[in-house]
Amino acid sequence: MTVLIFILSSQYFYRGSGEEKPQYVMMNSIYHRKLRKADDTLVAGETWIPDTEREEMDKYTPLAPYTFVFNINNKSLCKSDANGTDGHPNVVIFVYTAPHNWQQRQVIRETWGNASVLEQVQGLLLFPLGLSRNTLVNNYVLWESAEYGDILQGSFIDSYQNLTYKAIMTIKWLRLYCRKVKFVVKVDIDIFVNVEALVPFLLQTYHDEKHFFGCRVNWRSKVLRPGEWCGKWCVSKKDYSSDYYPPYCWGSAYVMSADLIFPIYRTMRHVAPWWVSDVFLTGIIPHYLNYKTGLHVTHIILNDYLILDIQHFFERLKHHGHTALFGFVRNESDVRRAWDIH
Repeated sequence: MTVLIFILSSQYFYRGSGEEKPQYVMMNSIYHRKLRKADDTLVAGETWIPDTEREEMDKYTPLAPYTFVFNINNKSLCKSDANGTDGHPNVVIFVYTAPHNWQQRQVIRETWGNASVLEQVQGLLLFPLGLSRNTLVNNYVLWESAEYGDILQGSFIDSYQNLTYKAIMTIKWLRLYCRKVKFVVKVDIDIFVNVEALVPFLLQTYHDEKHFFGCRVNWRSKVLRPGEWCGKWCVSKKDYSSDYYPPYCWGSAYVMSADLIFPIYRTMRHVAPWWVSDVFLTGIIPHYLNYKTGLHVTHIILNDYLILDIQHFFERLKHHGHTALFGFVRNESDVRRAWDIH
């Protein structure tokens, strides 16, 4: 079974009103891909997406061919009987990390993402990566994949502005090699996942829920402009003309229902990638699907299940572990302590 994890709450849903023009038509500048060859990052260009009907979508030439390939592809992982899933995992968890972060990956393998836990819940754990500019790091990643079999690597540079490629890679892998999963979960490296509580929660609470993301939802997030304090999240008017993003998931942790794999995979052929990956995958793509295809994608609020304060997370794990599904961790010591407590 496939499990996509987003942090949302079941009582609130985003339902497109149809009263305002969808972002993907209003903001033409964000739907064209260019590669800035100097540093291999993604930037936005200017191309308009035709306002087509659902049955006409596949008649258009894809704007974003996504020509990268899998340098490392453990494509039989989802089909293996050895992992106890019999080709039908309940959940696939993608942990975003950089190629050189091998030590953090190892800590996860030894704690909340260990093989015994994953077998117990019929789940899979994968680390999607891009390429490092350091040959020694890339060689180590090859060894790591051979040793543990939990690495995916695409033929693009692993950088912040290429996180969208990483998201595309995971959707592509699911579509090609793991279609029968029930839920998909994406987390950053600084998130502790209480897997033994999370998977039963998803199966019991959302087994009949269709087309959803579960997460902390940014409902009306203002676009940060150059000149404001915005660091790496600055976006110019040329790149994104609206002052607000569509509803999207806070990217540290979220869940996705597996029935969105194919609609997202197909839509990515028509909506070119944009470097703000969380907005792209959990905001722009669902917005496009709602307006252009009639598919109703909802955002479910799971705020109470993602604990930001580490001490609060420890307390919740100790006394109410079934409600502490995700927690921010600052270092290896936090991860190991949370593992001991849980």
